[in-house]
Amino acid sequence: MSMLALTLRARGEYRGSAADLDEAVERLTAVVARTPSDETVLVTQVRNLASVLSSRFGLTHDPGDLDTTVAAAEAALGRAGLDQRDRTSTVSTLSDALRQRYECTGAEDSLARAIDHCCAAVRDGQGDPAEAASQLSRLDALLRLRCKRFEEAADLDEAVAASRAAVAATTERAPARAGYLSNLAMGLRRRGGRTISAADLTAAKLPAPPLHSGRCGKPTMPATSRTSLPPRPSSTTAHGTRCSRTRRWMPLAARSS
Repeated sequence: MSMLALTLRARGEYRGSAADLDEAVERLTAVVARTPSDETVLVTQVRNLASVLSSRFGLTHDPGDLDTTVAAAEAALGRAGLDQRDRTSTVSTLSDALRQRYECTGAEDSLARAIDHCCAAVRDGQGDPAEAASQLSRLDALLRLRCKRFEEAADLDEAVAASRAAVAATTERAPARAGYLSNLAMGLRRRGGRTISAADLTAAKLPAPPLHSGRCGKPTMPATSRTSLPPRPSSTTAHGTRCSRTRRWMPLAARSS
């Protein structure tokens, strides 16, 4: 029944069907109710329920779903015997739900709790660099959100530090690295105003900007390179001349006059 509920969730997200998500919530609620409290699989079922409720909120925007998601995730997190993977996944679900509740209701306590849970996940995930980077990126987003609300420079400094650590924890070819670099660049830009210092760019190891794409996807030369090119020669035929500067055609009669 749990697999059916997750399949219904996937179809509901793909089609935007509230009916599928409603059925997924009902089935997972029934699974949780029937699972003995001493079973370790209960944590997974509760986490799945919280995840489906979060998906339904994204479609229906019912704050009650967020409250139920937070309660379910906190119940799963409070159980003893969680392994590292289950704990990290549950914290991710919980912090995302708390962030959504803050954005929906403006409750400052929800944002503060999301940051606290994310900080704990960062400390717990030091053994897995990829997971630690993911949690650091989530923490960066939460801190920037709080900085936007309260305009505290310390939050922005911590967000940049978290973003730097996320970049440092990933390899050069990691698929998520580009997103972490982008987040770092946004944090540096916000901290430095409208300009980014050369020192920040060097420390962040941001790549040089690519050439702008012209028509048909072909790269175009920078403006400095284009201005240094020699002028195009004038093209002359038996009927007239095309000016190299204006590219206008001048008949021979016009030239002789």
